[in-house]
Amino acid sequence: MASTGSVVEATLPHVDLTDSKLDPYSPTWLFIRTWAEDELDATREKNDYKKYDEIDTAMLRGRIKLLKDLLALPGTVKK
Repeated sequence: MASTGSVVEATLPHVDLTDSKLDPYSPTWLFIRTWAEDELDATREKNDYKKYDEIDTAMLRGRIKLLKDLLALPGTVKK
C-alpha cells in the first residue's frame, strides 16, 4: 500500500479485479449501504437544522453528494 498525500493506493495480492462486480446482496455491501444511508440521513439533518457558514455548508453538501454517489454505484439494489 502506498500513500501520496491524502490518496492511498492499495492492491489485493493475487487478485485480478478486471471482471469484478459488486454483489449487492453480500453482507459487506449490506453493511456499507446501511452505514451510508444512516450517514446520509444524519448529514442531511445536520445541514437542514443548523446554521453554518458557506464553507461548512458546502462541505456538508459535498458529503451528501458523495454518500448518494456511493449508494448509486452500478450494480447496487435500491431499497
